[in-house]
Amino acid sequence: MLKTEVISAPLRTKPHSAPSANSQPKPNNGDQEIIKRFPVGYYPLHPNVSLNFQMNRFWGWANEKQMLEELRAAGTRIKSYDDWTREMFDLSDKALQTWLWGEMFPNDMDWLVAIASTPAAISGRNMIWREMIIQAIRSDPAWKNGDYPKDSPPKNWIKAAIPLSSIMTGSAEQLQKQAPTRETAIDLVDKLEASGEAYDANDFLYAFESSADYDPAPKLSEITKPMLTINFANDLTNPPEHLHLPTASNYVEVMIPAGSAAYGHMTLAHPAVWASALGSFLERFPHEG
Repeated sequence: MLKTEVISAPLRTKPHSAPSANSQPKPNNGDQEIIKRFPVGYYPLHPNVSLNFQMNRFWGWANEKQMLEELRAAGTRIKSYDDWTREMFDLSDKALQTWLWGEMFPNDMDWLVAIASTPAAISGRNMIWREMIIQAIRSDPAWKNGDYPKDSPPKNWIKAAIPLSSIMTGSAEQLQKQAPTRETAIDLVDKLEASGEAYDANDFLYAFESSADYDPAPKLSEITKPMLTINFANDLTNPPEHLHLPTASNYVEVMIPAGSAAYGHMTLAHPAVWASALGSFLERFPHEG
């Protein structure tokens, strides 16, 4: 039987300001009180102290060498909050892999955690917006079937793909805070389009097309180890009514309610919102000293 845990307490998180590439302090690796909270190691993953702390939290929970290397690489690419959002979005796609790896290698892990994902083939609204982005890239005259010069990449697709991504992966409440008037909304669109120039069209296309054959549903019974799923009530990408979560007894479901501290699908990039749920799940398992 499905074990369901619903977090109903008010969500609290500190306001997030965009880090500056030139004005952030270096990692405070001498802070022994912080380092003690990370028995698996505390690493300089980003010069911004707050972002470095959050990235180390991801690493601490995974405690896996590949994740550490991915976070190190991501840290070099994060120069602004838009960069942070992009990198966390890329990492979120790997939540889909959690289901597949759990099926392919059921005895090679002690437990699994999937955040902001569903174990079913992509369809409905989630597939529609993905196909819109795919078509926007492929129909861009400068895309040239993917064989475009690096010094003159296609850019028309950005006008559709990046604002649409913000709508689908953000929350109405957070977008309203960012754009409370007609003028600020238009300004936000301009900023989103400008930030989109950091993306490579082929990379972006691959990220959306590579999930075409994703469908762990037929083999979910092969996942036998304890598994935590964390999803968000205001996630347009994976709405609660269409999650298709399994009902076996080894699954624990957590649904984070909508609220002022939730960010839609991108709540996954704000671990302060869901850390307590993950912590409660991990307390059930012995920790190696």
